[in-house]
Amino acid sequence: MLIAKGTETDHSYIDFIGDFNGDPGSGWEVAGVANATKDHTLVRKATVTTGNTDWTASAGTNADDSEWIVKDNEDWTDLGSHTYDANKSLFFSEYAEGSSNNKYLEIYNPTSETISLDGYA
Repeated sequence: MLIAKGTETDHSYIDFIGDFNGDPGSGWEVAGVANATKDHTLVRKATVTTGNTDWTASAGTNADDSEWIVKDNEDWTDLGSHTYDANKSLFFSEYAEGSSNNKYLEIYNPTSETISLDGYA
């Protein structure tokens, strides 16, 4: 998944979950947790203040260097909110993928400014 701004022919990437390097199998590893993008909830750490187009760096290799906290499946504790350090960017704040159609994505705007999503895809 990615957030991109612009048109189909002229755009820039803002944030990623996963990559375009082919099927990850059951899911991508995040924070050292195998298949963390399947049957888990990912919550962006409060210290992350902008989106990240480098999925390898964002996912990290352990809980310390990852931008994400990997929670149990269907842990909706942070749904509808995001603790953050002051910033001015639009980014993925939470993502969960379970079985079948049990999936959701939260895009977070930590500012008081209205942001039109018309230019995003």
